[in-house]
Amino acid sequence: MLRELGHANVRMNNILPGFINSYPADEQTINQIPMLRQGTPKEVAELASFLVSDKAAYITGQDFVIDGGLTKSI
Repeated sequence: MLRELGHANVRMNNILPGFINSYPADEQTINQIPMLRQGTPKEVAELASFLVSDKAAYITGQDFVIDGGLTKSI
């Protein structure tokens, strides 16, 4: 798909959020997150805003994990 649409400047990226505070997590889960807190919907929105901006014009085909470092610490 990237090869088919890249010439038209269509970008495709994935946002993979971890525990976001719109869904409460228990203390044990939060203690496993290196940043010791849940993310916020605003933080996810800011990443999305960046990815659709001209500042990210050459970024495509990427996965963006936004989880406070949880998946890298396991």
